Amino acid sequence: MGNFFAHIFPGTIFFFLGWWYFFNSLRSYYRQGVYVHQNVFCKTMEPLGKIILCIAGMLSECFSADWLLFPGEEDTEDSADWQHFTMYFLFFFTGICDLIVSLDSMYFC
Repeated sequence: MGNFFAHIFPGTIFFFLGWWYFFNSLRSYYRQGVYVHQNVFCKTMEPLGKIILCIAGMLSECFSADWLLFPGEEDTEDSADWQHFTMYFLFFFTGICDLIVSLDSMYFC
């Protein structure tokens, strides 16, 4: 996990998610009082994108980890792989929660 790609991948995800949230916050602020119809595709695209990117990050952590490639060796001191896997898993969990909330608000309102 100490290479350049392993740090640029989550940084790029955080950068674009931050700009996406910033843009949507400004858009909803300036459209107050204006009814904007969002279809199912637009409402579920953000959580699905978050889920897919987090799965890619978790898989990259698993396949780049020494403990998975060489299971016979005792290399448990390097916990950076587990820290990054946990980070991706928690963002994956927030994506699942966002998906449930968006589907719940569409079908039960």
